[in-house]
Amino acid sequence: MTRYIVPKEIVFNDIDNGAFIYNSKTEMCFGLDEVALSIWKMIHAGESVGSIVRNIQNKYTQDEALVERDVNDLIDRLVEHSLLIALDD
Repeated sequence: MTRYIVPKEIVFNDIDNGAFIYNSKTEMCFGLDEVALSIWKMIHAGESVGSIVRNIQNKYTQDEALVERDVNDLIDRLVEHSLLIALDD
């Protein structure tokens, strides 16, 4: 199972209905909408991808397969831009 951690150089700024994530090392900035912010907070809290998918699916009553795809797409983009680090157990 893969876990994700937030690199120490990440600066997080919560704003109305979303947030900005900034990597001070790479100077990459990434905007999050309200749903992506919920996902970010759950990742930061150490929740598994499966748990995040279930929480988002229940909160927004969306199709589980669609939510799983969207959660994984967001995580992949964050890892790609060095805003998250993937750790394989």
